[in-house]
Amino acid sequence: YLVSDKVLCHGSACPVEFTPTKQQRILIASGRPVYHNPQCARDACKVRHGKRNLLPTKGSRENNTFREMKLEVDALYPPLPERPNVLISRSIVSCCWHVPFTSMDSLNLLLQVARKENIKDLIIGGDFFDLYGLSRFRVYHEHPTLVDELVMGAKIVKLLAEQFDRIHLMPGNHDLRIAKTFYDLSRTDKGKQMIDVLRKVISPVPEDLADLDVSAWQLIEFVIGNPRLKMYRYSELMVNNKWLVIHPANYSRQSPTVERALSAKYRTSVIGCGSHAMSMGFDLSGQDVVASIGFMADARKLEYLKVNPTTLPVMNGGFGVLRTDEDSPQGWLQLVSTGNRLMTSRKAFQK
Repeated sequence: YLVSDKVLCHGSACPVEFTPTKQQRILIASGRPVYHNPQCARDACKVRHGKRNLLPTKGSRENNTFREMKLEVDALYPPLPERPNVLISRSIVSCCWHVPFTSMDSLNLLLQVARKENIKDLIIGGDFFDLYGLSRFRVYHEHPTLVDELVMGAKIVKLLAEQFDRIHLMPGNHDLRIAKTFYDLSRTDKGKQMIDVLRKVISPVPEDLADLDVSAWQLIEFVIGNPRLKMYRYSELMVNNKWLVIHPANYSRQSPTVERALSAKYRTSVIGCGSHAMSMGFDLSGQDVVASIGFMADARKLEYLKVNPTTLPVMNGGFGVLRTDEDSPQGWLQLVSTGNRLMTSRKAFQK
């Protein structure tokens, strides 16, 4: 994942090393080819698509020029990867841990359910870290440092890895705070200071870590460094081709209003993360299930709830358990609340 100063051009028979641009570094991090000039990109297109696509066809010369330009643009800036899909027989779906403000009661309940039912897959639908100190809002008291939060997150992942074989981690709006801050710091002298602080925590430190253009999300993955952790670039994950686990940017007082709208948009069942509410229902057609799965943080430790009181509903702690069986091969969902409240979609699917 880490990108050095010089990279090798991916063009055929073109052993040229060059310094990639910021956009090219993003392509390299996602495993895509980069080229040192447009001509190399065009040559690669000819090899990949065949020369027949570049020969004159019926129509004007401008159409053929447009076709060449389209191939060049697609080679330099290919489409983003499709939404990932995982096939899981049983899993726990959670979100909003807000490390280091995680509720130990919720964590203990989650581990108890996982051990009792021998569940080996855990999905974290964003906001694993809180990163309150990096917030654009005013901080009123002494907050944990970035290093403190990363170290605590690594400890929690290590604890989870003792039970779960696979931990799927998606980014949320709180996690993206580090990306915005890291981008700003990497353009100033403070960026070097942050790397020096991280060196005290990370051992051994690879030489490539000194490259300040490395993705902040990749930096988190490197710090946690657990082989059972799978991190995703975007805030959406499809499960069993049926359940869309998503951390949307929208929010509504009335849950699951946002999830119902997303279900109509994508025509699938939706598990929403980030609203801190717990609810379940159907989409407008009555065919797909929509749910909001609560959160895993301790509301008593979230300072902004005290500083800026609102009329929003009370937050609900808990998580969801997604199971498959003969009656529901794509899965049915049960919500588990720390307040001993259970909701299930099993009967809906059996009907």
